[in-house]
Amino acid sequence: MPRVPPRLGARQLTAFALALGCSSTSAADLRAGDLVFHRSTSDQAAVIAEVTGSELTHVGLVLPHDGELAVLEAVQPVKWTPIDAWIARGEGGRFEVRRPHEPLTEADVEALVREGERHLGRPYDARFEWSPRRIYCSELVWLVYARALDRELVEPQTFGDLVLTDVARRLARRRLGRLPRTSERIVTPVALAESPALFEP
Repeated sequence: MPRVPPRLGARQLTAFALALGCSSTSAADLRAGDLVFHRSTSDQAAVIAEVTGSELTHVGLVLPHDGELAVLEAVQPVKWTPIDAWIARGEGGRFEVRRPHEPLTEADVEALVREGERHLGRPYDARFEWSPRRIYCSELVWLVYARALDRELVEPQTFGDLVLTDVARRLARRRLGRLPRTSERIVTPVALAESPALFEP
């Protein structure tokens, strides 16, 4: 029988309730292994929103850290972020949650933490290249699940699979300097949010 993964501490529950304007019961529902999404306020968010056609521009992975849940995320660099701080960085404090259909055991969570911590300190990949040197948010989450649990949450696309508007191309060139190669593998936040392996609790 799988054990229930860790839940939020009292300080984080309070922060969630304030940020969301909802009851602590909703906040308490977050679990280790959940994916959390929001529209970030970074300059990169406008490019990601245009390129992917989604307001979900950033994703992190909720896991235990120092005795409570935190968000493992690829920013600059890959790091642990307190959940209340992560929420505050999103537009309007809004966020969405996705959870694996297949429940996680305690051993699964420990494996996710071990794999996640291997990436700590890696620089953010502003060019969205599939490379071990730098990493972006949805690539990090995908890799952690794939390597720790042998679960590919989605099949990676190529950049050429994305349907880009003229605005998206201009923004991407201005921000990135050049567009990624059409053959470049990519996992977007919205692709993870729509993964059939996950559900919205």
